[in-house]
Amino acid sequence: MFKYAISSEKTSQFAIIVSKKISKKAVERNKLRKQIYASLRLNLDLIQKPINCVIIPHKHILQFDYKDIEQQLVFFLNHISK
Repeated sequence: MFKYAISSEKTSQFAIIVSKKISKKAVERNKLRKQIYASLRLNLDLIQKPINCVIIPHKHILQFDYKDIEQQLVFFLNHISK
């Protein structure tokens, strides 16, 4: 799930919230958070306007590998850039 708002500031801000509902293990939650941040960092050039964004992944994201996560994030970034 992605929630965003157009920002009046010059830079974009992102937050990733991975709850215990996703996984009880902190190692898995941290790995997922790092994968999302890494994917975001590599695709920041797709954002044309500064935004404030909160990313809250659903439980089924644990079945995805890094490439699938990045693909979903790129789709979202392209969607909001229109």
